[in-house]
Amino acid sequence: MPNLGLHIGFALDCGRRLGHSIVDEHRGAFLFGSTTPDIRLFAGWERERTHFFKLTTDPCGVGVEGLFQANPNLRKSERLSRETVAFMLGYMTHLHTDERWIVQVFRQFFGEGSALSKDPMVQVLDRAFQFDLDRRERKNIDDLEGAIDSMRDACNRVEVGFIDGELLRQWLGIAVGRVGRDLPWDRFRGMVHRVRRDIDETEVERTLAAVPEMLEKVHAHVNEAEMSAFRENAIQDFVASATDYLGQGQVH
Repeated sequence: MPNLGLHIGFALDCGRRLGHSIVDEHRGAFLFGSTTPDIRLFAGWERERTHFFKLTTDPCGVGVEGLFQANPNLRKSERLSRETVAFMLGYMTHLHTDERWIVQVFRQFFGEGSALSKDPMVQVLDRAFQFDLDRRERKNIDDLEGAIDSMRDACNRVEVGFIDGELLRQWLGIAVGRVGRDLPWDRFRGMVHRVRRDIDETEVERTLAAVPEMLEKVHAHVNEAEMSAFRENAIQDFVASATDYLGQGQVH
């Protein structure tokens, strides 16, 4: 699924499209929320505990509904601090982006029965493509440094219940540290190890050297129009659910 830099970029686009004052007033909490479903990697949790979505079967929209079914106290936004509402909106951008990736990109191009599914390196191809998109996103964000800086105090008055406050603070430090402008390909090494746990360092080095070839193979199937459609659909999904969420609570 998309990495943190891509989630920050998507959240910024989602916030602009939504055009609500709460995002502008509490941008740090909003952007922090957009990274937080991936806290499960730090905490060692199952993916569904923070994403509320089954990778192989669920359609788009299930994650946000699952989030509020599991945490009904968060559904009524008028009962929450404005920082918490902004955080929840950011959290929703992450869920919509991941779901659109899974449904519209992964299943179509990398999943079972897809054009690349027979390739023995299909999981690495998917991760390399995501990593490259993340690198490009970071370079294209106008003020990434300002966005990161806005997140530094983002835990203040954010209370969601299903994630402990101290764990949130720890994750904030990790997220701020990871979402920098530079993303060297050497950091892809960790992803290769997670996907192919049984390979040695020699094979990892061969994989890293083959990245340009792998990306060329992916781009032969996934063009820019497909990626633009994925982005636009994720933003539209978010705006629809965010408008409903804010409307239910009459947040102004």
